[in-house]
Amino acid sequence: MSVSRLAAELDATQTALITTQRVIAQHIADGLAAGGPAAVLARSLATELDAAGVPIDRHIARATAGGGQ
Repeated sequence: MSVSRLAAELDATQTALITTQRVIAQHIADGLAAGGPAAVLARSLATELDAAGVPIDRHIARATAGGGQ
């Protein structure tokens, strides 16, 4: 595999990962807004993702500020 092809594949993978994180963040933000058990579950998921090194709180802040995806 050529370096340029590998770089393009890495870029596409990174873009897909960021998009996925934003979609998950939107679902978490919706759960937080719903309150009750949904909020507890959403916060738990956000905590787990944060512990795994995913910058999910940044994406949640964008989603709740109306930035969406």
